[in-house]
Amino acid sequence: MIAAVIERHGAAPVVGDREEPVAPPGSTLVRVDAAGLNPVDVAVASGRFYAPVPDPPYVPGAELVGRAERSEAVLAGTRVWGLPLTGGLAELAVVPDDRLVPVPEGLDDRGAIVAGVAGLA
Repeated sequence: MIAAVIERHGAAPVVGDREEPVAPPGSTLVRVDAAGLNPVDVAVASGRFYAPVPDPPYVPGAELVGRAERSEAVLAGTRVWGLPLTGGLAELAVVPDDRLVPVPEGLDDRGAIVAGVAGLA
């Protein structure tokens, strides 16, 4: 699976192969169609976010739009917006079920992404 990876805080992500993530119970594996990139992602990647940040290496990307692949919460193929906090800049990402929202018909990926974190700001 292709993903952007933060190898050290403060460095630009490096695109490369990663193992496919495994979705534990209570979460959904999503095939990512679009990912948002906002100040939260930059702050986390710099290691200067107000909340705990992941240790490198990790895949950044706090929000995404895609289709559920494996889930107990939604049917496979359902278009969803998700807030995984990390992992969105990859082909596949794991999103906690309580941070997953079905995307209404007629709303394209761009509209769904800007309605998320940036839309709330």
